[in-house]
Amino acid sequence: MIQLLKRTMRLFRTISEYSIRHIPICLICITFVSLGLKLLAYKIDPSISRDAALYLHMAKIWNETGQYAGLIKEYHGGTWIPPLLVFLIKVFMQSGLSAETAGLAVNIGLGSLIPLIGYGIVCESIGSRKCALITALLLAVHPGITDLSVEIQRDVPYLFFSGCVAWLALAGLRRKKCSLWCGAGIFLSLSLLTRYETLELFPMMIMILLIFSVAHFLSWKQTLLYGTSLTACFVAGFLILSFLMGTDTTIFLHRIKGKAERVVHSASQSDPRGRK
Repeated sequence: MIQLLKRTMRLFRTISEYSIRHIPICLICITFVSLGLKLLAYKIDPSISRDAALYLHMAKIWNETGQYAGLIKEYHGGTWIPPLLVFLIKVFMQSGLSAETAGLAVNIGLGSLIPLIGYGIVCESIGSRKCALITALLLAVHPGITDLSVEIQRDVPYLFFSGCVAWLALAGLRRKKCSLWCGAGIFLSLSLLTRYETLELFPMMIMILLIFSVAHFLSWKQTLLYGTSLTACFVAGFLILSFLMGTDTTIFLHRIKGKAERVVHSASQSDPRGRK
């Protein structure tokens, strides 16, 4: 029994040493494991939810009319939904895929890449590649992420884009490069065009920059530079992406304003203990 335990520990040590020396190969294998599990999960249960049917119907109308204005005219009830997921489904449909296949391609594809985002976040946070590989493997086999990936929903694209924001922001803090904050701003705009919850991330990131500046980890000049780069790329990315998709930015700016006002009103109605 003791010999078996020693051999097992030796095997795990060998695998660990190999994985550290061959990180790209391990990440590729983890990505394929993640993809395989998601395809298997869809084969077991290929059902489509009501929300998924809504997004697919919107993508079909957008693809048939060719313009976002056509979607508003034919399906005005869905104009409040951030359009990036529907737009991506439409783009895949233009390559000859059916609406359902296109939606699955977007969600399963992005969901299979989430372990790589987890690897990057852990690497930038604690600098341990071994812990980062373990995190990536856990995310690859996580049943919750697998279930979300086989549903045509906005959750997986939001997790992917917001994860990229966290990864680039952490890298920007650690390496102190302005270009990384520009990248974080671009992915922040992609995240906003996926879910309105992104509005919570932006002030949080500005607050983190201020905290790091007060803690003397960043100078005030660096804080101003990074914050300006993040904001400028966030706004520019939102406007450019909206223009490329052919969407009306005034609709979403109106919805964003409404969401922000509701958040402020809700906070003002709460007491210090969080009860209304």
